[in-house]
Amino acid sequence: MAEIDSRIKIKGFVDSKELNQLASATFAFVNPRPNSFLPNKLNYPSKLLHYLAFGKPVISTFTDGVSPDYAEILIPIRDESDDALCEAIDRTMKIDVNEYEAIRDRIERFNKTHTWAYQVNRFVLWLKNEKI
Repeated sequence: MAEIDSRIKIKGFVDSKELNQLASATFAFVNPRPNSFLPNKLNYPSKLLHYLAFGKPVISTFTDGVSPDYAEILIPIRDESDDALCEAIDRTMKIDVNEYEAIRDRIERFNKTHTWAYQVNRFVLWLKNEKI
């Protein structure tokens, strides 16, 4: 796609400073993780935390490892097809300024309430309630 669309730039590996500069300048992030890939059923896509730290919209699949809490802040990809991914990206690129800011506001509120301390406490409670 980069060969036919000059807006797409392949950067390869970059250092943390450049990565953060690029992330700060981006309009939105994309996190397509296939539900059909068995390990995705048991893990959390940690890139979401990195993306959300920038307060920008995140287009994502909802694998089993993603809490339902994220439904209010992530832009869903309806299925694993290329068409669904393109549709989600296109839909996101067409949102108006007010909706974009509303998404950013929801992410900011989410980030304030879903801190590492909050997540650790949820994990500890889950461990205490888990029957072994």
